[in-house]
Amino acid sequence: MWLFQRHVIGSVLQLESEQHVKTLRARYVNHDSWDDVAIAASFDERTCQWWRDSFKNKLKRPLKNDL
Repeated sequence: MWLFQRHVIGSVLQLESEQHVKTLRARYVNHDSWDDVAIAASFDERTCQWWRDSFKNKLKRPLKNDL
C-alpha cells in the first residue's frame, strides 16, 4: 500500500509547477516553517499554503478510491 501511495504522490507532483514542488519539498522534506518557505519562494505564506491545499485535494481522489 505504501508503494502505491508513493507512486500516486510522485505522479501528482509531476503535474505541479517547479515552484510548487520546491515549496512542498521545503516544507515537508526540509521541515522548514511556513514563514521560511514563503520567504524562500518570494510569495505570501497563505499562497504557499494554498498550493499545499490544492496538492492535497488532487491526491484525495486517487488515494480514496483504492483505500
